[in-house]
Amino acid sequence: HSGCRIVKIVNDEPVWSKEFTGPVWKIIDEVFTELMEHFKTLEVVVGTKRMKLPEYPPRAVREALINAFAHRNYAIPSGIRIFIHPNKLVIRNPGGLMPGVDLNDPEHVPRNPNLCQLFYDVGYIEKYGYGIKMIREECKRHGLVSVNFKSSPNRFEVVFKKRTEELLDNVDRKILQLLVIPRRSGEISEAIGLSKPAVVERLKKLESLGLIRKTGRGAHVKYVVRK
Repeated sequence: HSGCRIVKIVNDEPVWSKEFTGPVWKIIDEVFTELMEHFKTLEVVVGTKRMKLPEYPPRAVREALINAFAHRNYAIPSGIRIFIHPNKLVIRNPGGLMPGVDLNDPEHVPRNPNLCQLFYDVGYIEKYGYGIKMIREECKRHGLVSVNFKSSPNRFEVVFKKRTEELLDNVDRKILQLLVIPRRSGEISEAIGLSKPAVVERLKKLESLGLIRKTGRGAHVKYVVRK
């Protein structure tokens, strides 16, 4: 079973999913393209310049995706699962690390040597034993995403999590304090002395970071902190 499913999670419930099947290299390319379409662009201020960054580091995500197919246990009859949460991205494959492999000092111990060789020959794998280190380096270079690896006998997970605190200023924090209870944008505007359009932009940012959620519709829309 070489399939893969992307699942989008909102308020701890699946709201959308898409299944991918076919040759492994075709799935990898299609899944990566789909993920890039889902990822938002973050605006950050560095010094006096405003810069745009992808929500997650693309090279690290692609490497984690390739590793999921290269090192999964194909004897386990389930596919690779990718979960897009508001504040994190999880790539999960059947089968944990091979015996003797240490996450702190990973070595190349392939479960599927023929597939790994194929990936290396076509350029999907750049260097044996370098994947986990490269993912960590790319997340560090990105600066706004942390990464954690979780291994059990039956599955392996790569968890990319947004480091949202570094994107917030004092105004954002005031808004979050107000949104312990649901409030309309106009109420927030009055409370902090900021124009309503400026507040709406702040709310969009906080929502994209997975920190708040909308309730209601139209004129009855309110915002509240995610629990």
